[in-house]
Amino acid sequence: MDYQTVLKIFRDQIEEIDIEILNLFAKRFEISLSIGNLKKENNLPILDIDRFNTLLEKLKQEGKRNNLDEDFVEDIWNRVHRESISRQWEI
Repeated sequence: MDYQTVLKIFRDQIEEIDIEILNLFAKRFEISLSIGNLKKENNLPILDIDRFNTLLEKLKQEGKRNNLDEDFVEDIWNRVHRESISRQWEI
C-alpha cells in the first residue's frame, strides 16, 4: 500500500473517533442539564467545586494511565466544565 492510502485510512479512523467524541460530549451535556434541573428543583448551587476537583484528579490519573499530559487533561476538562455550568445557568 502506498503512503497516501495508509494516510487516508488513518485519517478516516481519526474522523470516526472525533465524531464519537462529539457524540459523547452531547450525551454528557444532556446529563448535565438533567443534573442542573435537579439542582434547581432542590435549590442547590450549580457549582460543586469539591465534586469538580475530585473528578478532575480522577481524570488526570486516568489520563496518566493512558499517556496523556496532565495539563492537556486539565485544559479539556476545565473547558467541558465551563460549558456544563453555562448550560445549567440557562435553565
